[in-house]
Amino acid sequence: MPGRLNLRLFRSLRGRFLFGALTALAPLIVLAIISYGSFMRSLDSLDSVVEQLFVNFNAVSELHHQLQRIPPAWQTASDAEFDVHEGPLFGAIRDIDMLFDDVMMSSLAMSYRQYGLEDAVQEWQALRERMFAGRQADTPSTESDIAQSLKRIEDAIGRFQSTVHSETRSSLYNSLQERKDSILLIAATSFFGLLLSLTAIVLMYLAIFDPMRKIRKSAEQILAGDLTHRVENRDTGELGRIAEAFNCMAGMIKSNQTSINLHTIHDALTGLINRREFKVRLSTELERARRYSKPFALMMVDIDNFTLVNESWGHVSGDEALRIVAVTLSREVRPVDTVVRYGNDDFVIILPEIGVDDALNTGERLRQCIEDHEITLLRGSKPMHLTVSIGISIYPDDGESIEDLLENVTASLENAKNLGGNQV
Repeated sequence: MPGRLNLRLFRSLRGRFLFGALTALAPLIVLAIISYGSFMRSLDSLDSVVEQLFVNFNAVSELHHQLQRIPPAWQTASDAEFDVHEGPLFGAIRDIDMLFDDVMMSSLAMSYRQYGLEDAVQEWQALRERMFAGRQADTPSTESDIAQSLKRIEDAIGRFQSTVHSETRSSLYNSLQERKDSILLIAATSFFGLLLSLTAIVLMYLAIFDPMRKIRKSAEQILAGDLTHRVENRDTGELGRIAEAFNCMAGMIKSNQTSINLHTIHDALTGLINRREFKVRLSTELERARRYSKPFALMMVDIDNFTLVNESWGHVSGDEALRIVAVTLSREVRPVDTVVRYGNDDFVIILPEIGVDDALNTGERLRQCIEDHEITLLRGSKPMHLTVSIGISIYPDDGESIEDLLENVTASLENAKNLGGNQV
């Protein structure tokens, strides 16, 4: 039973695809997880070391700068500044206090403060007390005393910096080595993951796309017009059902072609030529008339007050009225004439090789036929009569282009409607 289940799974297109996709994705997912975790750990370690170095050396550099402000500020400080502890000297002292606090709070200082930093802080505290005592103290500080104290502070800070630099170089090297190892791991896992993925893709191609290729070739033969061709069907899974569907499709295409062509050029409601095909036929007739120097007429027919028909009898009855008018127009014109449904209740007729007099006579005859025709839209209702307004334009008298002919026939129709309708 398990063996039979496995065979059925691999006969299924869905099963083959699922198996191939999982096989291809599994190593890539594992690779992504391993690589991401390893690489992020190395980056976090490296970032931590670099950040500590940056913060520490910025603070120490600023501390050196502020210490250099002390001697000139001591020389220029007035007695009043010593009385109130304000001025450049005491501003520099407070800045140095803050910088020492920042350095002492850094993570590097916590680890290496015994390497000169504590000595620098103690020396600074002693110098600070002497400077705050001012020049009037029992043992006033001299410029020489201050310079010597500052030198001892600088030396102590230098020892701290040297120690931190040496130790962090080792940490930075270890972080870089971890990053290098991570890159090598990513490269190795990527190679094997890619190898497994390519193997899975090949297997998936053989299991799925080779049968699909055969079906595609058969479909191309059907597309080329060989509707007698059939796909060889030896599969009981999805591929077999696809082949069966193609065989059914070949039998339906020919009948559908006729229906498609009909709906492409004909109006679905009336069966007349539609507006898109009308432009093609009008262009053809215009070229023929130019070539042989023959006239032709363009007639536009509009049902008078058609909106009232829809409102009074409903849209279903309105559609029936349109079909009746279409049948009447088609019956009363010549076989060479083309009747078109142009708009909602508008029709256009192309009448080759007739002049203005024949066109007027034809228009009047069509108007009269529609007016005389009794129409019963609903069972049991009284018969009614429709009327139409007709506009006419003649090539080449009313225009030598499609645009001019349509513009003039529309204007002629509007004139007939403005005269009260039921006019030519």
